Amino acid sequence: MCSTVQSAPGATRPEAALTDTRPVWQLTDDEVETALVDLERSEARLVAVRAALVREADLRGLQQRTQALSVEGWLRDRFRLSAPEAKRRTATAELLLGQPVVHDALAGGHLTPEQASVVATALDAVDSLEQVPSRERQAAAEFLFHQSTALAPRALATAAAALVERLTRSPSTDDPADEEAVARELAAAEAAARLADTNSLTIRRRPDGSVTGRFSIRPTDASVLTPWLKQADAPHPGTDGFDDIRPREQRRGDHLITTLRDALTTSSERPSARVHVHVNVTTTLHTLQAAATGAGLLHTGGTLSAAELRRLACDAGITPIVLGGPSEILDLGRTRRTFTLAQRRALDTRDRGCTAPGCDRAPADCDGHHQTEWAKGGATDLANAALLCPYHHQQVHRQGWKVTLAANGCPQFTPPASIDPDRRPRQHHRYRLTLLAGRHRT
Repeated sequence: MCSTVQSAPGATRPEAALTDTRPVWQLTDDEVETALVDLERSEARLVAVRAALVREADLRGLQQRTQALSVEGWLRDRFRLSAPEAKRRTATAELLLGQPVVHDALAGGHLTPEQASVVATALDAVDSLEQVPSRERQAAAEFLFHQSTALAPRALATAAAALVERLTRSPSTDDPADEEAVARELAAAEAAARLADTNSLTIRRRPDGSVTGRFSIRPTDASVLTPWLKQADAPHPGTDGFDDIRPREQRRGDHLITTLRDALTTSSERPSARVHVHVNVTTTLHTLQAAATGAGLLHTGGTLSAAELRRLACDAGITPIVLGGPSEILDLGRTRRTFTLAQRRALDTRDRGCTAPGCDRAPADCDGHHQTEWAKGGATDLANAALLCPYHHQQVHRQGWKVTLAANGCPQFTPPASIDPDRRPRQHHRYRLTLLAGRHRT
């Protein structure tokens, strides 16, 4: 069992952030960011050291110094900790020291404390699996460490769960809790059916083309609205610039539009792709290529920004009427702007959902994104395409992510320097998990 902590390369750097006596307002932007990076690494190392010391205190029986019944009690008495905090620290020590490779990675500043807990828990689950050879266990650890370079704890836990499921030889699919939940929902729906009311929706159009309104849903239909709201309120998974930071009201509004678009899908003609309402947008070539406001004029009288217009030009049911000089029509739409049914089916098969790291939206919920923008001459073909859900599609266009195909033939994302100064490419865990399984499974 590992009970020591190795110094990481550059371990003295955090001391500069800790000993700088200047007021923070005197620091440059780069110095503020660098200091925070150093402090995060320092905190990770301190958590690793504390875990090793707590385990050592337990092994030595230091609780006897205060006549405590456990090391948790000793921590509470000696360091004035709450009971939950003392329990958390001893549990963390047991978890991390049970996986020495994770403990060493945390000490070296390669994982955050939250990530370390996720990875250690996942590796414990892998160790508990039967019929998993040592080479697969090693590959599992490598997979999780690689994913940790791009994923926040929540998305990393999703990838870890997928890994454990992949390595489980005989997974159980029976969950009594799910059956109980379904039974409760049915009982609630049956009780609500005895009530009577009416549904209503009031819509008011604004001069700028937007729409506002209010609605009332009868109790008998509330059970339909409740799961819809749960879907709407849930943030889209994502990390490292793809985090969903929209307020709840905006999530619900965006989800309403997605639901209405899905309702217009012609399943017999395009079973795996959404059909958008057709909209005419008039713009100029200059404003289409520039980051301008009011770049597009809708036929309803409203306006679109250049960023939103470029996003819609990827795979939406719009006709961009591009003007050169005064009223000179340069391009009245291009039939190759949107992806064909065959291309969408190929994209669905290749990408298997939104390609943004950490996102789990299904192919039917996604747009076809041009890696090189259609407005900049990008071709509408599979080599220049990637599936993105509407939210992450907006993120890519707004923040300037570069999307390309990696050597494994699947999309990868290169972040802007504002998110990662090193601009290290990252890829959805589903593709690396496929490679892992293909290399070590027979």
